[in-house]
Amino acid sequence: MRCFVINLDRETGQLAWMTTAFRGMGLGFERFSAIDKTAIDDDIINRLVLRDHHNWSPGEVACFMSHVAVWRRIAEGSDSHAVVLEDDVYFSRDAADFLSDDTWIPAGVDLIKLETTLNPVLVGRRGGTIRTHRLLPLFSFHNGAAAYAISRRVAAQLVTLAGRIDRPVDDFLFDMTRHETPCWQLSPAISIQEMFLPDQEITLPSDLEPERLATPRLPRPKVRLSRSEKAIREIRRLLWRTRHLPRRAIIPMGARDRQSGQGTRTPG
Repeated sequence: MRCFVINLDRETGQLAWMTTAFRGMGLGFERFSAIDKTAIDDDIINRLVLRDHHNWSPGEVACFMSHVAVWRRIAEGSDSHAVVLEDDVYFSRDAADFLSDDTWIPAGVDLIKLETTLNPVLVGRRGGTIRTHRLLPLFSFHNGAAAYAISRRVAAQLVTLAGRIDRPVDDFLFDMTRHETPCWQLSPAISIQEMFLPDQEITLPSDLEPERLATPRLPRPKVRLSRSEKAIREIRRLLWRTRHLPRRAIIPMGARDRQSGQGTRTPG
């Protein structure tokens, strides 16, 4: 399975980190040269971002554009699924089992969140068991877009939907009001961004998060649907929730070796 790592040309430390992590797993990855915020001008923002969302930081727009460009590459490829990663993640020891191929992904599953931010989310009580992990339906927004598996079909769909953007990429990606693809959560997660690790000294600093925190947010516009479209959407949501019985939980992270950034698996 192809693994894409989004990495700015100037972030050589993050690239070295990911190279070491993948070498430790005995895997390779494809580096995607991220779109730099310094290349984002007002004309690009006016063309891509909805009029009432121009208070986005250039870094957020560039991040979104980078993910869309990776989706386009996946859509144009031949693999049924691929993994998209940002360059500041830690992996669990058994991460290679999920990054080496896509045989573990059940038929009909198109979008899987592989990371955790250790924030409470709503997940289904009923899900599949994959090795020592669970594959659970995700019912609420789970912030972050640093590690996910996506099918070729949905990658193509999202490229089309991302012609105009009104929210950050993680919100867009895991928002079922924008696309009807159910999202699944791997638990325990096999990755976590460094900034979400408790008591972790930051060695892979990101200039995106300070920008995001410093930028005031406008209310997110609602998706306009006809009455019939709303009714169909609500019926699908009800059936989905009834089938899987959502519960509130914090997705754990598989334990890791402190020295290498790789991890040991947590039980359960």
